[in-house]
Amino acid sequence: NVNSSPPGAKIFLNNRDTGKITPATLTVSAGRVTIKLTKNGYKNFSQTFTAKAGKTYKVTATLVASGTVAIADYVPYCIGSQWHYQDPKDPSGFSSTLTVAQQVTINGKPAIKITEDEDNADYFWADTTTGLWYFGHDDLKNNLQVRLANPLHVPSQVTIGQTYSGSSMVRVNSLPVGTLTWKVTVEGREGITVPAGVLSDCLVKKMQIDAPVVPTSGPLNELVRVWYAAGVGVARELDLTQNTEVSLVWAKVCGQTFGNAP
Repeated sequence: NVNSSPPGAKIFLNNRDTGKITPATLTVSAGRVTIKLTKNGYKNFSQTFTAKAGKTYKVTATLVASGTVAIADYVPYCIGSQWHYQDPKDPSGFSSTLTVAQQVTINGKPAIKITEDEDNADYFWADTTTGLWYFGHDDLKNNLQVRLANPLHVPSQVTIGQTYSGSSMVRVNSLPVGTLTWKVTVEGREGITVPAGVLSDCLVKKMQIDAPVVPTSGPLNELVRVWYAAGVGVARELDLTQNTEVSLVWAKVCGQTFGNAP
């Protein structure tokens, strides 16, 4: 039996990929055996022992964070994926469902359109080569198109403790309205429990965004802490200014279901 904390590590038997991830059960031959575990963002784990016929062995590893992680692993954007959020303090109050609607092109770059309850749409992109991008959003109720002249960009590999920042001119329906500044600090990794379940590998980021006046919404001054779960996406968001919170209730992401999804 091979287990790791967090789970989901690739298992190699005598330097050969078994095609399995932890937790898993392997059958080994008698003799010298080396089990190696690898997981993005963690140091490799290796254990060697001499196996005897008919005996059962347990390999348990506590993986150590390496300090650098691939951002795309925490923001999966498969077409059709959905996330449903509520305020855990008031489940009958705030409620929102996000849906990955389609892939589009913005200024010659690929982007994913994510709709929110048919009222708004945000445009993101993430891949293992170029990292994470945010292009802007559409206010569908008021027919407003908000775009960043220089998309918010976080590199493909981020380092825990590192801060990334930038600025961009904001255009509303193609007209410039001012400059947006942003700062993202990668604070660490931890496991959390939300209504959607136990999520053992979350990347924690603190984000500060200051934006100019936008019609219907006014200026934006936001300071939030966000937990991104590996293979899931945003699992929890805490507004540090308003002291409000939203948590993931259920999700259907890239063929996997979390929580009690309809």
